[in-house]
Amino acid sequence: MTAGGGRGLDRIEASTHLRNLGAQHVLLKPGFQQIRVAPNYLRIVGTGRITISI
Repeated sequence: MTAGGGRGLDRIEASTHLRNLGAQHVLLKPGFQQIRVAPNYLRIVGTGRITISI
């Protein structure tokens, strides 16, 4: 997969909530790769959320 469809980008990153399997599937299908699970990366209403970076 070429980042940005040949637009000169080195990397495209996306994050989803750990439990959002549908969003992860949408990102993994075209060739994104899981790179890490990040506890407390995203804070919503003062509560840390576990996210997965793809």
